[in-house]
Amino acid sequence: MKIFVNQIEQELAPEMRLNDFLHSLSPKKPFAISLNSAFIPKTEYENVLLKELDQVEIISPVTGG
Repeated sequence: MKIFVNQIEQELAPEMRLNDFLHSLSPKKPFAISLNSAFIPKTEYENVLLKELDQVEIISPVTGG
């Protein structure tokens, strides 16, 4: 199955949950997730099933002044 992560195409096994996908990536914490332009709370990661052509954004906070 094809999805896009931060606008980069990725191939995944079908029926993959967001939680499992993030575990395989191990993004640097802290981060937030947007799926198809909607914020996904961390408590929902295990309930979200990724679908063909989903758009996932992994967003890291930026500090500075």
